[in-house]
Amino acid sequence: MKAKNEKEKNQIKLRFAVTIWKLLNNSSYESAREFALDNDMEPAHIQKLIREPKDLTLITIVSLKDGLNISMESLGLTYDSLTDDDYKNYSNYLKEQKKKSNLK
Repeated sequence: MKAKNEKEKNQIKLRFAVTIWKLLNNSSYESAREFALDNDMEPAHIQKLIREPKDLTLITIVSLKDGLNISMESLGLTYDSLTDDDYKNYSNYLKEQKKKSNLK
């Protein structure tokens, strides 16, 4: 297996952030904050994971999928089936969040 270069790593991190954002949007949670509080996670940490794609640990990934009450398979299927629209919607979400933070 060939090691991933920086561009490939960044693409993977972005894809995972979009996956988590999409799964949260399709869940019963009203916000990432509500999800975090309901699952004994730090709200700022969850919000940051969505806004700033990171290289997550396996423990964090499992905690996220457990909190969403989904299987690892479902997580992987969502990751593998992202569309251009998912990326556009995610980008629009980030723009809205930036506008909100600039208004404060």
